[in-house]
Amino acid sequence: MLMRFNVNNFLSFKEIQEFSMIKTAVRKNPHHLIKGDEVSLLKLATMYGANAAGKSNLIKAMDTSQKIILNGLNKSNKNKYYKLEKKYELEETLFEYEIKINNKFYAYGFKCILSELKITAEWLYEISKSKQEYIFERDVLNKDYRIQPFNDLAIDDRLNIYLDDMKTNMEFLFLKDINRNKLLFEKHTELLVFQDVYRWFEEVLTIVFPDTALPHLDFLITENEEEQQKLFQLMDVFNTGITDIEFVEKSTDEFKSFISKTLLDEIERKLDNSKTSKHIIRTNKNYQLVELDEDGELQVKDIVFKHGNLNCIFDFYEESDGTRRLFDLLSVLITNKEKVYIIDELDRSLHPNLTYKFIELFLDLCQGQLNQLIITTHEDRIIDLNLLRRDEIWFVEKRAQGDSIIYSLDSFGNQFDKRVCEAYLEGRFGAIPKFKRYSPLFREER
Repeated sequence: MLMRFNVNNFLSFKEIQEFSMIKTAVRKNPHHLIKGDEVSLLKLATMYGANAAGKSNLIKAMDTSQKIILNGLNKSNKNKYYKLEKKYELEETLFEYEIKINNKFYAYGFKCILSELKITAEWLYEISKSKQEYIFERDVLNKDYRIQPFNDLAIDDRLNIYLDDMKTNMEFLFLKDINRNKLLFEKHTELLVFQDVYRWFEEVLTIVFPDTALPHLDFLITENEEEQQKLFQLMDVFNTGITDIEFVEKSTDEFKSFISKTLLDEIERKLDNSKTSKHIIRTNKNYQLVELDEDGELQVKDIVFKHGNLNCIFDFYEESDGTRRLFDLLSVLITNKEKVYIIDELDRSLHPNLTYKFIELFLDLCQGQLNQLIITTHEDRIIDLNLLRRDEIWFVEKRAQGDSIIYSLDSFGNQFDKRVCEAYLEGRFGAIPKFKRYSPLFREER
């Protein structure tokens, strides 16, 4: 679970900005919490702000840092520092996460100079309310590191070899490097903390932008009766008209002709590593089921949608924009796996009532589950304290200097509780568009 995220010197974020999923003193809607002995966490956070205020930049900060953790620095990161002041080109950018894994709390982060594509520092701590203990620290600029002794000479020697090899490596992170050797964790279970933290970024943190779909689409082919029932109940609740899903065989050669070689290789790799030998992909037009037959040959089927009792079949691209967007997001409501969903512009192509219902259902259906949902949105109807807690509502404001700041509605106290949406639209909390007077350069003579 996500506790906090900190970032600075990234796109419109100049100074360190903190986003938190830790509950505050708000007492309303306690069922919105993932309760713990030391810390209780929010299941939901909504982010508001004017266009170009920096909402999406917060999501991009998480997305960029996740990709650096998993794949290292690359040229796409080079120009993402804060550009409105020249000095920030050569200053460090900070990304830090506080996360909860298996009832333990960790702070993992790193610093880098994006313009030079250099990682400069990296650290992992185990934290609690009273203290924090380092697991490792890495100072790349000074070619120095320290690591917690595991009181096992073989383990300590192995870790020191890994870290010594990484002393001058400014492209990849130590967390990535140590996870290249899966056998290491089988031999030394004491080191599973490195695998657990890495897998959190690889499997739990799930980031979706307006033009992409959630990658977890197994609910379309699930054999779990409860998940199947939930899928069609949701189709009925959202009034999509869809009553069933069917599979239509597709030419494998045709399928290969319109997807990239990179995607095809990735699909085949996933199928080889999958226990079910089935995989769902989302193309521009359709969902496809790809699987391997008994001879190991690729088989492809289009997923089509039945409406009503007239056996009327629609391809995915024939459905409305709202229905397609809804399908792209449905795994949030169906999966029972531990996930942290970060969705930019949840409300894109969705009717305001549907967006409200989606949030309402998430808070209802996902009670007791270890998943969180963090969204950006312009849908002010959700700013409703009958639906949300004050600490679930966040704002992003662009200041006069051009940098973005993040703050919670809870920082304003409860003076606006009875009319919070009205107060937001009046500008009481900032984070709304400000327009200048339009003066045409030329006026037609009359």
